[in-house]
Amino acid sequence: MNKSFIFRSVIITLVLLPTSCLAGRSASEKQDARISGFPDAPYWYENVLWLVALALMLVWAWAIKRLWEGAE
Repeated sequence: MNKSFIFRSVIITLVLLPTSCLAGRSASEKQDARISGFPDAPYWYENVLWLVALALMLVWAWAIKRLWEGAE
């Protein structure tokens, strides 16, 4: 294995996955507040955060797949 590919994989993972988790956590907090009776943000904002979290996970998977297929 090439160290360059491993380094790139680590950087991609350290950037995209925590960002995805942060978006998901923010969406979850908005949902909890809404369910508890404290609507502090509109529904569309919560939905956008869930979609961003999903999109970042898909981008991560695509980037890792593309990186490692190019390594072969």
